[in-house]
Amino acid sequence: MTPTKQLTIAAIIAVVAIAACAQGNLPQPVQAAIEDLAGRLDVAPDAITVASFEEVTWPDTSLGNPEPGRVYAQVLTPGYRVMLEAQGQRYEYHTDRGTRVTLMEPGGEETPAAEGEHEELHARLRMIRRAGGHLAQQLGIEINEVYLASVEEVTWPDASLGAPRPGETYAQVQTPGYRLLLEAAGQLHEYHTDTAGRVVTAEGTMVAGVTEVPAASEQPVVVSRALADLAGRLGIDQGQITVVSVEALQWPDSSLGLPDPGMMYPQAIVPGHRIVLAAEGRRFEYHSAGGTAVRYAGIVYPDDAEVSVLALQPTEPADGNNRFHLQRIDPRTGESEIAVQFISKFAATPDGRDIAVVKRTSRSSHELGYVQSDGSVEPLDGGFDVFVVAWSPLGERLAYWVRPRIANEVFLRVLNKPWGEPEELSLPGAEPGSFQPGNLVWTNDALAVTVTSAAGARSFLWDGEEMRDLGQVAVLGWIPRSSSLLIRDEDGKLIAVIPERGKTAELVSQGKVLSAAAPAGERYVIAAVEENDVTRLLRVEWGGQGQMLRLMTNVSEVSVEVAPVGGIFTVSRVFGDTPLVDIMELGEPVGTLQQLQQPGPAIPVAN
Repeated sequence: MTPTKQLTIAAIIAVVAIAACAQGNLPQPVQAAIEDLAGRLDVAPDAITVASFEEVTWPDTSLGNPEPGRVYAQVLTPGYRVMLEAQGQRYEYHTDRGTRVTLMEPGGEETPAAEGEHEELHARLRMIRRAGGHLAQQLGIEINEVYLASVEEVTWPDASLGAPRPGETYAQVQTPGYRLLLEAAGQLHEYHTDTAGRVVTAEGTMVAGVTEVPAASEQPVVVSRALADLAGRLGIDQGQITVVSVEALQWPDSSLGLPDPGMMYPQAIVPGHRIVLAAEGRRFEYHSAGGTAVRYAGIVYPDDAEVSVLALQPTEPADGNNRFHLQRIDPRTGESEIAVQFISKFAATPDGRDIAVVKRTSRSSHELGYVQSDGSVEPLDGGFDVFVVAWSPLGERLAYWVRPRIANEVFLRVLNKPWGEPEELSLPGAEPGSFQPGNLVWTNDALAVTVTSAAGARSFLWDGEEMRDLGQVAVLGWIPRSSSLLIRDEDGKLIAVIPERGKTAELVSQGKVLSAAAPAGERYVIAAVEENDVTRLLRVEWGGQGQMLRLMTNVSEVSVEVAPVGGIFTVSRVFGDTPLVDIMELGEPVGTLQQLQQPGPAIPVAN
């Protein structure tokens, strides 16, 4: 292929042969073609036979029948090619999806397509439509407002398709594909593809395609495995799960699009599928390889997901106990609404759908509750105190520390939906009363637990059955869509750890890391690092490269939370004696959207 060769896009995307069809059941554009021909021949519409019609995406508004000297808008135009028969003659019509039709010159004979040509055109048009749909969604416009400016055959130097992402390695093999230029709102946007269905933006973000869902009998076996896995995670029947899409594609390496920092993967194209399922108001993604292997990726967040921030608003307590309202804040406008009144603490899932709150019910009692859709609170558990509440990513499990009575003993409990009696977990070698409770961090498959004692921090990992000792480290967070925990080691460094493998990458090597959090599907971590009485706020790439975001002095209790998507994060801290929360957005430069004079945490969620 010649890299600079411009291609004329033939637009067949599906062929539907019609041997006999009642005209009342035909698509409107086909009926419009029949009515036009009936008028031209002065015959009744039922004297015209539909030989065939096929769905087509025309490369411009000429509908594949340009008039000499006339200029047409270069926008992909879906429609039909219709073959009609009347009075012993065959007529070819081209249409859009409405009532605009054009009659081709009769008597012409179509040139048969070369073997495989239609299949190649089908694939090419699917990729163009996928890129156009992605751009339309990103810009909040209709797909018919996206114009195809050019398509260029390219041989990319490696499997990155000319759009490598920082910290990733790619198979060093020449990869044929296309460079697409799309025009929308007066701007050009570039997309890169291979010839097998992969589409990426010029920045390297993979563009997912949505395919028609095959019948259950025709679905790959990995779909049934994904259904079984999700049913087990949610504790529901498979019949309550819908298959949204099944997309065949080729992963650039054996990570299947779910890499971990510091890991090296065989650089070979891996055929597989991206499967999207829906249940209980959420969508879930699975990646597969071959015919049997399937990996859970996590919740699917739409590209246009709106981010809001859940935070505590100080208020005059009605009963002298619960000093806050829980508010939901628009990070850009600052507009807010009250979600729950008069609480002490809260926790939320990354998408904000599940919220747990702690209320003080008396001078010696607190109650843990679940916020229902109508705003009421369902009691779940209680004791002298309840604290450090943490949701699993899917909202099916809730972990928390509880002090049942006025004593030194603190216990770790887990509740499962549907709510029943809590399960109490024991930590090997750490008796209640011998430690101070610390961070609780859920991954897709496990709960990480940190406690402190005179010997320092110590962490454990519970997989639902067994509690494992991770050693003298503190778990600060988890990298979504990966297997990696964010851990502060004994030297204060931030490292990535896969529990089954150990340390895989060193992210921050100087100072003591106070807090760290990562978004979903990105390759960076936001970390607060203390050194020489100065706290640095850093954005750290997986490869260890750091970008300074802010310097802070005279601060304590620093905590960072990152939205799953959208580049929004919060920094909670105490400045002197004043509690502050900054709502920030990554960009050039990094900006503070709002500052709140109130205690943390402030949790950005993707609605």
